Amino acid sequence: MNFQIIPIDFDETENEVLTKAINIFNKYQKAYFLKLMAHRKFSDDKEINWDQIYRDLIDNSSRIIAVTSKAFDDNWFSHTKNKVTVISTADWRTFYSPPGIHCYLLMEFIVTVFYHSSNFGEIESKPHEQTTWCLLDSCVRKTDIIWKMKIGYLCAEHTALFLTHGGSNIGIVKSS
Repeated sequence: MNFQIIPIDFDETENEVLTKAINIFNKYQKAYFLKLMAHRKFSDDKEINWDQIYRDLIDNSSRIIAVTSKAFDDNWFSHTKNKVTVISTADWRTFYSPPGIHCYLLMEFIVTVFYHSSNFGEIESKPHEQTTWCLLDSCVRKTDIIWKMKIGYLCAEHTALFLTHGGSNIGIVKSS
């Protein structure tokens, strides 16, 4: 499965980090391939609106992961629907680092692959509102993302949902 990675209104200082994350992702597995595309301009606004950017990107027939250094107006880290994922790196260095942005991007790439491999989106996945350390926590307390990245597992509920919706159990690490 191939994905186009599109930097949108991207802070060019993070371009090197994005390239590093893509290279790591492509090097250590062969089931999915990420290809960096040309930078796109979307808006002069300080924040981005998910519905607007989704409408702009959905016309493309490819699977897209857009990365922006702007924050979402709804305060989420990322959104996924159908063939489109948008990831925000806003405030990462200020509030969530360490680990570095490339680690965060790798986690977001994995969650995106989870959605695309099992044919359902973030709404159908019923993300945890409270922190459980599952990769599908919504992290209402945003700093909890660091712990979810360090622990990085799928809870039993999300593993079952993944398998029910067409995902494969090859490589799933069971939690203890």
